[in-house]
Amino acid sequence: MADEQAEQDEGKYEVPEDLKTALQWSDRQMADFRQKRIEVLAEYAGHHYGKNAKTEKTPVNIINAYVGIYQRQVAVNEPQVLITTPHQDLAASAAEFKLAVNERVSQMNVESAFNEAGLEALFMLGCVETGIDENGDPFVENVLFDDLILDMSAKTWKQVGFVGHRFRAPLDWVRGNESFDPEMRKKAAPSEEADPRIIGSGDADNQSQTITYGSSRKVEEFKRHIELVQLFLPEEGMLLIFFDNDPKNLLLAKKWQGPPQLRVDDTKVGMYSFLSYVRVPGNLLPIGPAQLWRDIHDVLNRLANKVFRQAERQKTVLTGGSKEDMERFVNSSDGDGIHTDDPDKIQEKTTGGANQVTLGMVTWLRNLASYVAGNADMLGGTAATTDTVGQDQILFQSAGTQVKQMQHRMLQFARSILADVAWWLWTDPIGEQAVSRAIPGTGEKITFNWDASRRKGSFEQYRFDIEPYSVTHRTPQERLAALFGAMDKLTMQYGPQMQAAGMSFDMEKLVKTVADYANLPELAGMVIYQMGQQSDEAGGNSGPGRPVAPPRPQAPQQPSSNPLGDMESMMMSKMMAPQGQ
Repeated sequence: MADEQAEQDEGKYEVPEDLKTALQWSDRQMADFRQKRIEVLAEYAGHHYGKNAKTEKTPVNIINAYVGIYQRQVAVNEPQVLITTPHQDLAASAAEFKLAVNERVSQMNVESAFNEAGLEALFMLGCVETGIDENGDPFVENVLFDDLILDMSAKTWKQVGFVGHRFRAPLDWVRGNESFDPEMRKKAAPSEEADPRIIGSGDADNQSQTITYGSSRKVEEFKRHIELVQLFLPEEGMLLIFFDNDPKNLLLAKKWQGPPQLRVDDTKVGMYSFLSYVRVPGNLLPIGPAQLWRDIHDVLNRLANKVFRQAERQKTVLTGGSKEDMERFVNSSDGDGIHTDDPDKIQEKTTGGANQVTLGMVTWLRNLASYVAGNADMLGGTAATTDTVGQDQILFQSAGTQVKQMQHRMLQFARSILADVAWWLWTDPIGEQAVSRAIPGTGEKITFNWDASRRKGSFEQYRFDIEPYSVTHRTPQERLAALFGAMDKLTMQYGPQMQAAGMSFDMEKLVKTVADYANLPELAGMVIYQMGQQSDEAGGNSGPGRPVAPPRPQAPQQPSSNPLGDMESMMMSKMMAPQGQ
């Protein structure tokens, strides 16, 4: 961080008079949002998690199920940056720049920060900080909503007067950091817990960890830590770090010298980038999709627990008959023969049991929950909803429109952050990145160090994007299906052109790839490779130049009806019917 610092010519920075008051007011406004987020997190974690787990069981935890479904749909998988330039003389430099950025991104494991932010956005708001560390290396770190500081007087991100976050740092590191104010370093003391009586302390009772060990944040640490605040003032371009939630305890004040492009836009303020899925017009904070599911989740689980309690209270007893007959019945086993004076007087009585109407309501609410969550069951592949495969596919595509919008916002979010990483690499005067580049036509690679000497032109002359194929995760089975589909299309549409050009598929490599993706290593050992030409029994043509058509993959057979849905409908009809029918 010392490398980023730009000392001001006018001497020590003067903290704005009303900054502390504004921080306290905004913190009070965020308290309700934090509380509601914690409540939904507790529902997500369920009855069996931590010290402050829910007192009532959640046997039908739709929040957990649907969060998992949507998180899988928008998850980022090792993003790759696409760097281009309209300047022809910079094309080679752009290609090298792309290699360097992608190599660094793969080393940084940025997809973890993206996916954590994506998970946070399902509950409220995702945030990631981008910058360089003490060694001058770029970093991308997730910021929890617990620790986020926002100017709640603003209606849009362009209007915020400040944004920042709280973080805990080792006390020894703070006292030994020469970039901090020497006098203030001496005053720094360990923060064992956040005092809820101090407005602006981080709202100790509304932290995610309260689910784990209660409302107190006091912990027994191996090393002493102090809670610091990092605050960015967009209008002044100043970055502040202070402790005890008081800007007067200022450790550091410096001009922020970050990426010049997109300094403030719809998803980014300074070093902070934000991700949300459901925005509320005229308000800074969004609402998480999981919060929209909570009402049905609550009612569904209350009724489900009621049905379970009713079922547990069900009893079947014997009535009537003499005392001796009752004893013989109770002590007998299945298939035994016993003597009774009057068997007609002994009757079996059943009491209690699940209420049919309540059980039918539970089934109806379960289906309604999927509808409210954008047909989540269809997205998760847990159930068909129509009588034909074609109708299911249409519904899946319709449900996918919401997912596509969420994926689009994730891509915007990731694109902005990766452009920042590229900027930090570009502006590092002494940094270098080892990269490898393939030599066309040889199958070999050359390795070189990408440093300042290989950077041509200015950063603004390059354009940044994310290669879409690199974001979506594919299972080996999906990759296998895509491979067969691509090969089938090639041979069907371009077979004659491939044959004329003397092109064919490497069948040995194909078999090994299929064995790898299908997790069938024994398949590769079953195939015997013989030198020579491959013949075509049907047409009599042979020769290495003829493309070999791979076997077409058989589409998985889907049920043409919905047995689960039919069963639920039948159950509901019976349960909702008047008693006695």
